[in-house]
Amino acid sequence: MMELYSSDLKHLFVTWMEKAAIDAANKNSRSAIGINHALDKLKKHKSPLTNRKDLASIPYFGEKRVDFLLDKLKQYCSVEGYTFPASFKALQTTNTRTTAVAANTSFHSSQDSPARLTKSSSSSSTAAKAKGKKKYVPAKRSGGYAILIVLFKYDKERRGLTKDEIVQQAAPYCDRSFTSNPATKQFYSAWNSSKTLINQGLILGSGRPMHYYLTDEGSSLAKLLFRSEGGGANNNNNNNNNDDDDDDMDNSDDSIDIDDILPTANKRSLGELYQKDKEEMSIHKRHTKTRNDVQRTNPAPETSAPHSIWKAGTFEVMMVLDTREIRSKNERNFFFEKLNSLGIKSETEPLAVGDSLWVAKHKETKERVVLDFILERKRLDDLAESITDGRFFEQKSRLAKTGMRNIYYLVEEQTSSDLAKFSESIKTAICLTIVGSKFYLKRSRDSDQTTAFFYNLTKTIEEYYATKDLMVVKSRSLNTQSDYKSTLEKYREKHQSLEPCLTFEAFQTTLNKSSLMTVKEVFVKMLMTIKGVSLEKALVIQKHFVTPKKLIDTYNSMLDVDELAKKMLIRDRTIHEVGAKSVGPKVSEKIYENWGRLSY
Repeated sequence: MMELYSSDLKHLFVTWMEKAAIDAANKNSRSAIGINHALDKLKKHKSPLTNRKDLASIPYFGEKRVDFLLDKLKQYCSVEGYTFPASFKALQTTNTRTTAVAANTSFHSSQDSPARLTKSSSSSSTAAKAKGKKKYVPAKRSGGYAILIVLFKYDKERRGLTKDEIVQQAAPYCDRSFTSNPATKQFYSAWNSSKTLINQGLILGSGRPMHYYLTDEGSSLAKLLFRSEGGGANNNNNNNNNDDDDDDMDNSDDSIDIDDILPTANKRSLGELYQKDKEEMSIHKRHTKTRNDVQRTNPAPETSAPHSIWKAGTFEVMMVLDTREIRSKNERNFFFEKLNSLGIKSETEPLAVGDSLWVAKHKETKERVVLDFILERKRLDDLAESITDGRFFEQKSRLAKTGMRNIYYLVEEQTSSDLAKFSESIKTAICLTIVGSKFYLKRSRDSDQTTAFFYNLTKTIEEYYATKDLMVVKSRSLNTQSDYKSTLEKYREKHQSLEPCLTFEAFQTTLNKSSLMTVKEVFVKMLMTIKGVSLEKALVIQKHFVTPKKLIDTYNSMLDVDELAKKMLIRDRTIHEVGAKSVGPKVSEKIYENWGRLSY
């Protein structure tokens, strides 16, 4: 094998670190920051990198990062036919003291007897087993700690609780908030610990919207944590706090020993009890499955979702405004503050669909369900832009999927742009909204008149539901966005004297723009990223080529066809479509450039 052409391997290390930084950024990994710091220091390092020691001397390069680069170097040498540099072999594995002793023993193996080697190997193996892997236990009064206790206390039958249901009960057991606040750069909350609990096999999630429940092992641990609380919530004066596990969702380095969270008098007995529970659980698993396992393995089709009746007067009507619904950059909370000053109860949240909607909030449980009213607000200039870029039709389609019978489309005519050239398009869009989509259209002069409309509509909705009983449906089988609408329609037909509603969490989870989309919907959105492809054109193309693979395969099958015929494929397939649904030659060529070319 050949020697490497250069003893300084900095250029190779930089290439691999750049790729690692890109991969981490694409995955939204928290390690991306550290990788970029390390890459920056590596690029600024002026001395040659000729051995492992040189590499480890660079800031942000610990054992793991150095081992990562040396593994890459070993792969590179193997593929390219080079000899792995001897200077990088030394001390390549230095993870534990046991490894070092084993290496030393191997080095002198020619002078040692077989009995001595066997004894050394046995003692090192015993030491490794004795050390063992520390069992994960969430820190006292951390997010994971609170989640386990709430699931144990409020979900005895392991039917599962939603995120909102857990958060409502978790505050007394946790010192951190379960709500992130990006405005203050608090991107992580106590809820982030749920991912660690899932990775550790303590809780599982299933259904749509997601319901969380304890595993057998999680139940045993939660029982002990609940006992350590004395069967109830701890007061907030407890100083034995450690919330670090909330900040790093993907590892359990911040786990603590089970004895650390228990009162001194109970340490031994409860610790032994946890081990006993685990042994009994493993024995039971060998003979039979638990009731919960059978339910999860073979779920029966849902014929009737669990539901409850909210009597009139047990809930209050509230308006929820989208956080992106602003008057101007300098008046971001204009509508929220104005409505509160007028006595309208309102909240702000990033909504999955629409700019505002109305919810019923139970006076005791604080649970929220979505009522049959939603509103989309458009300034005239934004309406014109949305018609041009195709958002207008896409947003109307998403509003229709909510299954709501009272959809308001409010057009605010205050604008600083000259929209004379869009006048016909705007008139057409307004007519389509009223006649085609059957939305209620409201025209407003400015933000003040819009606020007045919000006030009057909210008062009307409050009066409407003052004597109405609500049927709160808690479906777990909303597998697609279409299921949300069909579920509402099914219950409306079956229970005409009641007002069926789905939970606010189900609304947010199911109707999120990027959630539960079918291949058809994703394909249509992909096509609409090409300039000139409107929603109508995208739907027609998708009708002829059902999936992206079908379109690519069609182009690939045209190997013996000249280039012009490939460019005009989409035009020829849609030539008989009426009006805006047909695709012209320029757009057809653009689609070919994006989907049909074999090389770029």
